[in-house]
Amino acid sequence: MKIKKELLLFFPWVVIFALAFYIYILKEENTQLRESLPSLCTGDRIDYFMLTGTDGSAVDTRDIDTDDGKTFIIFIFESPCSSCNKSIPVWNKITSEAGNNSRVFGIISEGREKAAEFSESGVAKFNLFTPLDRQDFLKRLNIRINLPQTIVYRNGKIIFIRLGELQLDDYLQIKKIISPGI
Repeated sequence: MKIKKELLLFFPWVVIFALAFYIYILKEENTQLRESLPSLCTGDRIDYFMLTGTDGSAVDTRDIDTDDGKTFIIFIFESPCSSCNKSIPVWNKITSEAGNNSRVFGIISEGREKAAEFSESGVAKFNLFTPLDRQDFLKRLNIRINLPQTIVYRNGKIIFIRLGELQLDDYLQIKKIISPGI
């Protein structure tokens, strides 16, 4: 009888310990998920940063923060990156379908030499730039993980953002934005 009583007292502690451990695991997973999400969201403005073209020309992103209705499609990536490589054909297709009221460019974060090398390879059919200050760029956009980002920006606000490889439905959404009559 004494053993049964001790078991009855021991059982609640096991349950409490198991629940505490489960809560700890859930909290850790939640933190990882939160940190993996893009910090930019639809409706946000992009903080200003400076870019350098493969030819050495400087671009201030304040130039894209206009209310003239022009659409800017920005691809942010690193090379090599398997998700980036899978997105490039879709990005090229978007670039070829973008009309006169759209400007498409890629930002490769590793530096001007890497961007020039990538540009010369002919894989990307869009203009490539690199951040003038990589750390400042990553901080301003709160890029936390090495996955491609696709951002569509119009009238001073993000109207589409996707972290990771683009899927068919993402492409169709962007196509509707850049070709509204379709």
